[in-house]
Parts: sequence; C-alpha cells; structure tokens
Amino acid sequence: MKIGVVGGTFSLLHSGHKHLLRKAAHAVDKLIIGVTSDQFVKKLKKEHPVEPFTVRIEKIVKFLQEEHLLKKCMLVKIDDFMGPAGSRKDLDMIIVTDETLLGALEINAYRVKRKLNPLAIFVVDTILDERGFPISSTRLWTIRDFSSKNKGTSIVPSYKPKEEK
Repeated sequence: MKIGVVGGTFSLLHSGHKHLLRKAAHAVDKLIIGVTSDQFVKKLKKEHPVEPFTVRIEKIVKFLQEEHLLKKCMLVKIDDFMGPAGSRKDLDMIIVTDETLLGALEINAYRVKRKLNPLAIFVVDTILDERGFPISSTRLWTIRDFSSKNKGTSIVPSYKPKEEK
C-alpha cells in the first residue's frame, strides 16, 4: 500500500487546493492531509487572515465527500512545518506543488538525518488564473479586501491588521 502525505493551510478552499488534493489522492492508496492549526498559522505570520481550523477542515471534508475520496484520506492537525512527513516511518510519498518543492527537499534531508527513508516527491502542476498567475489564498484574500468587508467574522488573523483611517 502506497501512503502519501500533503500539507497546507487550505484557507478559502479554492480550485488550486482542490486540484492538489484530487491529484494527491489519486497518486496513492492512502493520503494523509496535514492542515495547519490555528496556533501554527499565527506563528507563520501570513500577510492575510486565515479561516479557523474547524472551518477549513469542514470544507476539505465536504470536498473529499463530493469527490468520493474521503475513505482513502485522513486529516490531521499540524503544528509545525513538517507535520507527519518529518516522523512517520510508513510514508512513501510527499505531494507538493512547484511552490512547495523546496519544503519537500528539506523534509527529505531531515528524514535521512534521522535514518528514515526519503519520500518520493510528486509535484502537482499549479492551476493558473485568467491572467496566468497561480491561484492562491493570498491573492483571493486580497481580492476580498478583508479589512473592510469581513469585520466581525470568525477569521483567525495571522497578522496585526492595519488600522483603518
């Protein structure tokens, strides 16, 4: 049985995330999906807000159910950069995009130092928007204009919002 791992924040679950999860699930027999905890999101100091962990998990589960992929997937909370990829012995593959490839190489170096097998790296192509830019949560948050439209929502701020004038 081939076991793979993929990780991310998965805020504003978009077509790029869905493409990654779909490709990852089809590349392995069992997929472990690491989702960053709210505490880890705060440490990352992202330039945009992030939906709460429970909201992100609910959206991923719903998507996996719709795609009939939930049975082969296991969602786990991650509190550090490596998540289960840094320590699990039973993993065979890490699934990434070209934007996260360097992280996979760093994880493999860490695994080798700890006498764990390096993981095969499966790079999923990036989905581009109509202007040719990779679809990303950062760009989607920018489009949503968080500061003025989303006051009072249950968003986890991962940075100190600028004061409005």
